[in-house]
Amino acid sequence: MSPAGHLFSRKELLYLLIAATSATTIPARAQTAALAPAVVEAESTPNTNNAPAFTVGDRLKITFFETLRSDPGRKNLLSSLIEHPELSGEYVIQNDGRIFLPFVGDVLVAGHTQAAFARSVEAAISDLFGSPIKLIVQILEREPIYVTGPVARPGTFKYVPGMTVLHAIALAGGADGTSNDQWSRFEMTREHERIQKSRERLARLLASRDVLVAERDGNRPTPSQQLIDLVGESAGSRMIAKEEQMRTLELHRLSNEEEAIDAIDQASRKELRALRERTAQIEIYLKGKSEYVQTLSNMRTSGVVTETNFHVAQSELNTVRERWHEIRSTIAQLERKLIELHHQKTRGEFDEKIKREQLIKSVQSQIMEERITQATLGRLNFEQIDVSNGGSGNAAIRFRIVRRTASGVEHLDSTRTSLFETLWPGDVLQLGRSSSTTVGAAADADRRTAGHRTEGRSVE
Repeated sequence: MSPAGHLFSRKELLYLLIAATSATTIPARAQTAALAPAVVEAESTPNTNNAPAFTVGDRLKITFFETLRSDPGRKNLLSSLIEHPELSGEYVIQNDGRIFLPFVGDVLVAGHTQAAFARSVEAAISDLFGSPIKLIVQILEREPIYVTGPVARPGTFKYVPGMTVLHAIALAGGADGTSNDQWSRFEMTREHERIQKSRERLARLLASRDVLVAERDGNRPTPSQQLIDLVGESAGSRMIAKEEQMRTLELHRLSNEEEAIDAIDQASRKELRALRERTAQIEIYLKGKSEYVQTLSNMRTSGVVTETNFHVAQSELNTVRERWHEIRSTIAQLERKLIELHHQKTRGEFDEKIKREQLIKSVQSQIMEERITQATLGRLNFEQIDVSNGGSGNAAIRFRIVRRTASGVEHLDSTRTSLFETLWPGDVLQLGRSSSTTVGAAADADRRTAGHRTEGRSVE
């Protein structure tokens, strides 16, 4: 058969598929261009930079494959893999560095390499299925790099593997050396206002959390140490009292609803008791009436009682029986109503507990966001610009890296690192300017770091 009409065997198709996958995957790992969704295999090589394989905010696509038991009849690998769509899906690494996987639960991902993550998950899932499990992980999206301070174009920039502080500054148009004292004061005033508002929001959230937690635990609400450290004990107590007052109004509303249910319950029970007493009386009367009708029936047979008298007595007996059935139906309706009231009250209490727990969780999340905001804004003196030299431009670039990790927010100052520091996805790079006395030290640190990174390696 001619090459144009050649039919490939399954083995040849498998070799072609492996070759195509290798040709598209290996160059993607070596590139330092914009990050595209790339497959991170279980046997991935260790990181060559400081950034971990996964960080907070990464959006991952995880696909689970079950490996069937070896079968002599199976001659290729693909025929022995079965995908599990009920486990596969997209996951976002949360602030605590974890993701939630079905049948596994919370798994710590941030700060770990793909190999360690894959081993732990594959082992846990394999125990459940009783056969080996393989994971394919794709990084669909990573958080950008945020650049603030005196640069030409502050904003967000797409993260690229191997990106350094110097790369980020270049993308932002370089450090702005034309800043003057007026610009500095304007920025300081604006940042101070933002920090103050963030502190106020954080204090209110802490007070709300303290009140909710105390209510859940059955304790008297008192300001936590975090609230005292933020606003002081006196102001913290006042905020607790205000939040407690607002919470008391909500609890009072719920109490009124419960009291209304209790009032309906008591009225229904009272009516039920009266009907039961009425039923007992009717049953006594019904018994006597039945005996009387039976006596008349016997006397009618003997000709002592006329048919008219007998039918009148029989009609009265039927009327009493109908009344008895009506009362019994009303009693059944009241009993169902009492059961519904009990369930409504119980459900209301349970729903309130769930709502409170959800509110506590929401407040905790907002507290974390405000802490990240404050860490991003940084200290005001970090943004100050030294104009003691009359704006001669004799100043070195200072920067701070604010990094969100699973263990909390970290700060890296330019005094402890250099312009060649590798950035992580989601890093906030804050730029400022230091006095000329630090120019030599900063330049020496940059040269030492650059020499260390290029030692023994050719420059591309």
